[in-house]
Formats: sequence, C-alpha cells, structure tokens
Amino acid sequence: MQRTDLGAAPPSVHIPAAGLECLSVAVLATAEDGSIIWVNPAFTTLTGYSFEEAVGLAPSVLLGSEADPNRGDRLWATMADGEVWRDEIIARCKDGSHYTAIQTITPILSDRGVLTHTVAVHEDVTELRLSQARLQALFDHALDGFLLFDDEGRVREANPAASELSGYTTQELATLTVLDLVPADDRSRVTGVLGEFVDSGQLRQKLQIARRDGGLRDVEVQAVARVTEGLHLLVARDVTDQQRAETQLRFQAQLLEAVGDAVIAADLDGVINYWNPAAERQYGWDAAKVMGSDIDVIIPGSDRGRFARVLDRVQDGEVWSSEFEERHRDGTHHKALVTLAPYLDAAGQVAGVISVATDVTELREAQEQLAHKARQQSAIAELGTWAVNTDDPCSVAALARDKAAEVLGDQVEVRVSCEVPSGMIAPGGDEVWVKVGDAETLVVAGAGQVSTQDHQFLRALAHVVSATAQRHQATAQLEQLATHDQLTGLANRTLFLERLDQVQAVSRRSGERFGLLFLDLDGFKSINDRLGHRAGDEVLRSVADRLRQAVRPSDTVARLGGDEFAVLCPTVTDRTEAQHIAERVRTVLGRDLTVLSESVTVAASIGIVLGDRASDGPELLHDADLAMYRAKTAGQNRVEVLDPRAEARLS
Repeated sequence: MQRTDLGAAPPSVHIPAAGLECLSVAVLATAEDGSIIWVNPAFTTLTGYSFEEAVGLAPSVLLGSEADPNRGDRLWATMADGEVWRDEIIARCKDGSHYTAIQTITPILSDRGVLTHTVAVHEDVTELRLSQARLQALFDHALDGFLLFDDEGRVREANPAASELSGYTTQELATLTVLDLVPADDRSRVTGVLGEFVDSGQLRQKLQIARRDGGLRDVEVQAVARVTEGLHLLVARDVTDQQRAETQLRFQAQLLEAVGDAVIAADLDGVINYWNPAAERQYGWDAAKVMGSDIDVIIPGSDRGRFARVLDRVQDGEVWSSEFEERHRDGTHHKALVTLAPYLDAAGQVAGVISVATDVTELREAQEQLAHKARQQSAIAELGTWAVNTDDPCSVAALARDKAAEVLGDQVEVRVSCEVPSGMIAPGGDEVWVKVGDAETLVVAGAGQVSTQDHQFLRALAHVVSATAQRHQATAQLEQLATHDQLTGLANRTLFLERLDQVQAVSRRSGERFGLLFLDLDGFKSINDRLGHRAGDEVLRSVADRLRQAVRPSDTVARLGGDEFAVLCPTVTDRTEAQHIAERVRTVLGRDLTVLSESVTVAASIGIVLGDRASDGPELLHDADLAMYRAKTAGQNRVEVLDPRAEARLS
C-alpha cells in the first residue's frame, strides 16, 4: 500500500496525498535534498516507475539527455525563493521512451520560510504537440498554395507551394497584399470579390496570378473566412496545365471509347449520336437504347434551362466546363464535372457538342470529409493551445462550445449545466458531459444523428475542458495548502504576514494607521486535557467561525499556531476604535459552546498594537504578543493596548 503522507513535513503543512492519488495528471513530491518521496498512480502510468521504484530517485532521471545542464540550479534557486517553477520539458520514461510535459513545481516552505518539500505536477502534452506538428506539416507540404491574410488583405503567412506558384519567397509574400498578386487590370474586380468574401465568408473563383517574373498563372481559388480572429485562409490551385491537358483530352475523347469518363456526342438539335462504355456505366443506359434520344434524358428537369443556355454557347464555338447534377436511369442524381466542347465537321463547321463527364460524387464527399476533419483538428488544436495558456476552465468550456457550434452547426447543442455527474455519456451515445469546477458541467449534446467522427470530435473537445478543470483544481488545492490553516480554514502565518506587508504599504502612502490584535485562548489546555484533542479541534474551529463573525469584512483573521490567533484591522484611526473591535471579539468568544454534548466557556487574552507608516511588521507582531502576555498575567480575559512610541518615551 502506498504511503499517503510526505514524511517529515513541518506541522503547519499538510498534503492530502489521498486526494492527489485520484488526479489524472502525474504528481510527485520531493524532500529538501531533491529526492522523490511520493508519487501518485498517474505518475506510475505515465512514466512506468512504481511507487517503490520512484521513491529515493532524483527527479533528474526523468529528464531527457538534451536537458539544459543549468536548469537544476535555476529551479532550486526559484524554489528557495518560495516561487512556483513552470516550464515545458522532454521527459524520459522508465523504458527509455519520451514524452512532452508541462511541469509545475510548487515549493512547500516551513513556518520559517525554509524549503522543506516540493510538489510537481506533470501534464502530458505529447499528443497536443504532435497534433500541432502535423497541422504545421500539412500547411508546409500541401501541394496547393496557402495564404493567410487579414481583413485589409495583407498576407501574413504563406506556404512553400504559394511561393512556387507566385515566384516570390515566403518572406517576400509576407510583405505583399493579395491584390499585389493579381494582374493590375483585374485588381478592381478582385477588390469587390474580396469585399463580398469578408461579408459572406465564401469565396470560390478562377483568377490569374501575376508572378514575380511577369508571367501569369491560372488558379482556382477557395477561401475560408476567419480561421482565426481577423485572419482568413486562401487556397490557390494552379490549373494552368490542367486546362491545357483538358483541351487535348476533349479531342482525343472523339476517338477513344475506352476512356474512364462518360463521353457523349449530340448534334445541333441535341440528339445523341455517340455514347461510350463509360457513359453506359455512369448513366445506366446501353448505347443501343439511348442512341437517337434527346440529351435531356440525363438532365434533371430543374437544370434543363441552364443546360440549354450552355448548349447554345457551346454551339457558338465556346468550350464550357462546370459541375452539373445528372440523372441516372433509375432516377437517382449524382454530381458530375462536365466539359462541353463543339466538334467540327469536315468543312470546319460546328456540327454538334461533345460532353465529357466525370462522376465526382465520391470525390466531393471525400473532399468534404477531409475538410470537415481538418476543421475539427484545427478546432481541437486551437482549444488545446488556449487551454495550455489559461488557468480558467470556464473560458475553455466557452471556447469548446463555440468551436463545436462552428464546426457542426445545427447538429449539436452545447450548454453548461450542473444536473449531470461528471464523465457520463447519455444512452443515445450522442452526448458528452464533462465536469467543470465544483458545480458546472459542460454538456455537448447531439441534436440528431451525429457521426462517429463527429462524436469523437465532441469527446476530444470535452476531454480538453476536463483536463483544464482538473489542472485548475489541482493548482487551487496547492495554493490553499500553502496559504491557509488546514484545521480552521483561516489564513496561516505566511499569508497573514503578506497581508500585513500590504497594509503597511498602504499606510506608507496614505498615512492611515492600522491595528493588530494578538489573541491567546484562556484555559484551552484544560479543555484538551479534560475532553480530548478532538474536542479541542472543534473548539478551535468554533473560535475561528466566531472571529470571522466578530470582525469587519476588510479585516484578516489568522491562526498563527496552537491556540494563538491574530486579527489585522486596516484603517483603524485610534486605540479606542481598536479596543472596540477587541471587546466585540472578546464578547463573541465568551458565549458558551457545546462540544461533544458538554458546555464549555472560551475566553481570550487580547493584545493590541497600532501601526503606522514607520512600523515594522515582525516587530508589531512581537509587540502585540507582548501586550497579550500582559493581559494574561493581569488576570486573563482582558484587553491590553501597547503603544510602542509611548513605551519608547517612558524608557
């Protein structure tokens, strides 16, 4: 069984190791000499070191061979100063494999400010870094040119393919605008196109690129609006050579029946006079049965008007290419990329039209799936980046909600709820619930049929939110341990002295005085001896509650140790006001308490000092302690005020 404490931790430090064992992030604790004294199960899962193997090791065994040799000196210097260390490391597992981790190390100091332990949290971000690398590789090695540009059209980033297409280096492209890359006589039209794109978020155009060497290239351009705030993605595909090849293929298709595309020829009246085997497969009609029929047989009724207009233009000598809805013999429709061109008779006159059609249904579906997957990966990567750089799980949950809606639209409803336990998936399989903080739960719910891929996307978003919430909770717990008394929940000595420094700083600026009360319970030892330590702890908790009720909202109450308490009172103008606060405290504490079915009475000897801009914090605390001692020796359950300046004059 694993040990659930941290060995020789000082009395004022308590580490709830049993709670840390439940965390999904790796946690290890070290002693003052740097050796590991405790790890949680998540550490074993991540590194392969069991609890027994890890205890006694130096944390440096987790560092990769390329670790900064000076890192340890800087780290321990930071720990000695009582500051939290945070960095990203390449860590080594027991089996020699590596992982990338964000490491947060919190020092645990004794009451004297001496480093006694450290608690380190390893958050495994290996997959996040790999995802970021994959996305960058996709950008860098894409065959199409990628340009990121802002709302003013300035190019902010370009990939190597865009450099090759334009003839400019990627550094030169980053100094240009989108308009600099189109011919001068086409810039007015492109300006309008870009304006419509920013408003509508949609752009698909065929344009010409003006190369650095003065040449022109035909490109097919698509754009995605606002891939990040204020940035848009433009994808340019060079179709210059493709268009030349298609022209050549249109002539060859008149002679070749073995081509994979559907090739149809019709006379000027639209009567079919050629139908290749690929057309038989694509449309379902045998050539013998369709010969002599009108070409409208493959055109859905809703598209016939458009097709007739195109035929008129082709019969006038134009070549035309675009996507069309086409009809199969069984009545179903499919998407096809259709090229229509005139063919000539022996006299060189237009005799009819040749149609070359490719069924692109599966291609378009595959492209859409890839684009959809890319949008999902981009959303997950952006959410992960945000999660790494923020400590607010609610902002991560809000971004997850926005990203789910952005990628899946009306398919999902994302909301925040506190009605469902953490980690549950609804029976329908289309909902993901993730606990956020102490009360709220992120709900990602499918409002209909959600694909397996989309469901995995939703789970990935939810898991990022969950990891952020767990990290936030772990950090908050460690901060609470470092600054508060574990029995009463009051500020501890460290936090009290910090607040005292703050009040002194305000006093030096404003000239206002402040009060400091030092309390020691009268007869507390007899309660412990008579009723036991359990009753004593209950009395201390009740005293803490009553002190909170008795003081002002701006005052700070602390337990300094044992049955000693202190109250810091900003903006106390004179001893009369300070005595009034102390008497109120003494009155509230004097009410009977019921502890373990027995009635007990608690009293306190209270010492008061007044501080000003010239006061020294530790000396004030010492003087308040001295005043308390005078109250106790004068009969207990009293209030004594010590004025250091008056005492100095008398001496």
